[in-house]
Amino acid sequence: MPRKNEKEWYWKNVEKCRARVRDYYRRNSEIIKEKARADKLKKKYGLTKEDIPNICDICSSDGNGKICVDHCHKTGQVRGFLCTQCNFLIGLAKDDPKILQKAKKYLTNAAKKQIIDS
Repeated sequence: MPRKNEKEWYWKNVEKCRARVRDYYRRNSEIIKEKARADKLKKKYGLTKEDIPNICDICSSDGNGKICVDHCHKTGQVRGFLCTQCNFLIGLAKDDPKILQKAKKYLTNAAKKQIIDS
């Protein structure tokens, strides 16, 4: 019988209940985000927050405290840990080392050309 009364009370006070939930999420959003990230790391990669270094494997920056887990999209295997910018770099290059080698060659030649043209 109390169950019916609980439902009645809820529907009479639905806005109050929803406001309470919104306030809870507003006050605890960082904790909730951290917990969700920890759960995802554990489920997807078998990692904990402590397993992730605070430095990017490519540029050695701290990534402003946000280091990504770099993984192979075909196998799901973790390759390393990257800052957001380096993670985007790898993704935009379609995980293809040949594209990155061509980009390196292009940048090297462009730098030489600037010195000669100056």
